Parts: sequence; structure tokens; C-alpha cells
Amino acid sequence: MKNIVQFTFAIYVACVISITIFPIPYDKTTINYEAQENYLHNNMIPFTFLSNFSAYQSFGNLLLLLPLGLYVPLLSKRMKSIKRVFLVGILSSLGIELTQFVISMLAGYTYRQADIDDVILNTLGAVVGCVAFHFLVNWCKGQFDLEIFNVLKK
Repeated sequence: MKNIVQFTFAIYVACVISITIFPIPYDKTTINYEAQENYLHNNMIPFTFLSNFSAYQSFGNLLLLLPLGLYVPLLSKRMKSIKRVFLVGILSSLGIELTQFVISMLAGYTYRQADIDDVILNTLGAVVGCVAFHFLVNWCKGQFDLEIFNVLKK
């Protein structure tokens, strides 16, 4: 069962990287065109999503790391607490946003928007995933006798 969880986690990580980082701009013509047409700007002011609310983008940012909050406690007995999942979530989100920022700096234009609001919503998504994990484990313990739920035993 653990191999299945590890395999699906690897697929999830590959999907997150694909969605948030790729394609990386490298063609000079494309870079010049997109730099001229660019409407994206990095955002370092927290909670601007509240005034410029886009339900689609906010919901997507919440969902992006929600599975991380499910996977982390499954993959490591030491990472069961919401506090630790919060830490993994914020570090993962900061890693994504910093990568987008650095690539934008190297490309000479904002190819992907580095946004502090994304960090907030991604981290919240990871925490929601962890809460859902604990809820599901507690609910399913009484329903099923599965090896996977032993991960929460102390």
C-alpha cells in the first residue's frame, strides 16, 4: 500500500511542477513578444486577492497543495501534526513562488506571477488537506480495517 501512495505522490509532485513552472521560456522571439505583451506583475502585498477576488484562481490556489496535506501524514509518521503540514505547505509554496520569480528575472519579464497570496492560499490548502486527512482517518477507522489507517497510531 505504501508503494502506491509513494507512486501517486510522485505523480502529484510532477503535476504540480508542470502546472506551476513549465513551460520555461527560452526562445528569444517568444520572450521578446511576451515581454512586450506582458500584463503579469509580481505581488508582494498580502491579501490582495480579497479586493481583486477571482474565485477561479483562489480556488485553484487552495486546491493546488490540498493533496500535499493528505500525502504528508500518509508518507511520514512524524509529519502527522497540522503544524508540521503547515510548515511543509508554506515551504513548498515558497519554493514554487521563488522558482517562478527567479525564472522571471532570468527571462527578463514576468512569465509566471510570483504572488504572496498564492503562498497564503496554497498553505491554507495544505492545512485543509491535513484536517481532511485526520477527519477521514477517524471516520474510516470505525468503518474499515485497513492497514493504511495505522499510520496515525502512536
